[in-house]
Amino acid sequence: MIAIIAAAALITVSFSVIAFYGGSPDFEYDCDADGNITVRNTSSGLLTGASWDVFNYYTNDVTTYSGDAAGWKDPDDAEGPHSFKVTLTMRTYAGLERSVTKDVVRDGFKEYTIDWTYNKKDYSILVSINISDFIYYKDTSISRAPGSSVNTALVERFVFGTTTVNDAFEYIVYQFNKQFEHYGLTDDTHREERVNCIMDFVQHIGYATDLATTGYEEYWKFPIETLFAQGDCEDLSMLTMALFLAIEELPVALFVFWNINGTNEGHAMAAIDMEHVPHPSIDPQDLSDAWYTTHGRTYCSCETTATGWTVGEIAPILHNVKPDRLIEVLPPS
Repeated sequence: MIAIIAAAALITVSFSVIAFYGGSPDFEYDCDADGNITVRNTSSGLLTGASWDVFNYYTNDVTTYSGDAAGWKDPDDAEGPHSFKVTLTMRTYAGLERSVTKDVVRDGFKEYTIDWTYNKKDYSILVSINISDFIYYKDTSISRAPGSSVNTALVERFVFGTTTVNDAFEYIVYQFNKQFEHYGLTDDTHREERVNCIMDFVQHIGYATDLATTGYEEYWKFPIETLFAQGDCEDLSMLTMALFLAIEELPVALFVFWNINGTNEGHAMAAIDMEHVPHPSIDPQDLSDAWYTTHGRTYCSCETTATGWTVGEIAPILHNVKPDRLIEVLPPS
């Protein structure tokens, strides 16, 4: 059920890390009833010269502030929910730099609506994510940069970790099903249109690099994290897979490419078992580039990093390039 939480009560949290010479970078923060967050440096006198990096989870912006005592205050007109990652960096008199980082979170929701048109039909999906849910998934212990060690069990954890327990995701699925029902698209003959529509939704969430959204070069996200803060190719792919599993109840897969044509560039794409549904817009000679068969199932590529791609289409750079890894995820039995 989707609900809006009232303004949070005043909270104060303090935390620290050990530093040399008995000093510890330390700060507290208050969140008042209007959602304004004030950060205060409470470190010992052995440390001087504080700077603050404030990462806004809503806008993905990083701002640097400085000051020993004034700290930092979220402006009243800040866009979106008041949720940040704050890093305090200080330097001892001996020149040793120490820092501490903590999420500064006020209960509430990040909400936005994606409106788009596919095949002359208008769609609208409200995304409403509890900030505490986002932080829960962000803090989940899981391999965030698996590289060549990526496997089925890991991908299943990312995909199913959201689909089975999260109200925000279930509400998105509910809205899709109601709108497909409204347009009379619920039978198997309209599967391709539904798949393309779901892809279109994910494409409109928008591509963002891991470095921009997390500060890491490589960081795999749960679908709720992607819905909250955007994502790159594997993040958007796993969100797409989660939606396909929930709405279409068909096997899905993750295509993983490394070092495409010797370029040192990698890529990931979602794929779905279309049960050999023909794709009218793709030339038959290109089918080997976009469709791959394993375990008796034929998976068709689903590119979600930019708008305009439909099921079975694939970028020219991937023509005649087979995935280095095809990871199947089957619907719950």
